[in-house]
Amino acid sequence: MLPLRPYLLKAYYDWILDSNMTPYVIINTNIFGVKIPIEYAKNGQIILNIKPSAVENFKMTADEINFYARFGGVVFYIKIPIIAIIAIYAIENKKGIIFETKCEYKFNTSNFANKNKTLNFMDKNNKDIFLNKEKARKLTKFCNKTSVISLTEKRKKLLRIIK
Repeated sequence: MLPLRPYLLKAYYDWILDSNMTPYVIINTNIFGVKIPIEYAKNGQIILNIKPSAVENFKMTADEINFYARFGGVVFYIKIPIIAIIAIYAIENKKGIIFETKCEYKFNTSNFANKNKTLNFMDKNNKDIFLNKEKARKLTKFCNKTSVISLTEKRKKLLRIIK
């Protein structure tokens, strides 16, 4: 099947505009192919207003969105691969969608919750890693009790916790 993300992105974009609201996207600037004024990125991300009145020559394809936008009065060409889009939402009410990111680690929190001794998770090579209670508590807090975590922006902190 074809990737679902471009269809969801287009649907949410249209829905937000049809609701007379302003669509914003959160972009992972670490993804290959992202072309933005990097000085405006913060912590590997940038948030962009993509309302038609805020951009020029807006084009959305199954692979990317591109347009021209002003930053500090200067026009920049913006190119964003669809895979780099973390979320799209209406700024007025924060309704939208957060897309899945590439999962590198899967956590099995049931072991920790049930036995209250260790937390185990599998790394990207499906190798089990076990943590003591204190490290597991920090990791669980860090992951906000989610069952899956993306490490594209959180890798350094995660590695500090498990070492």
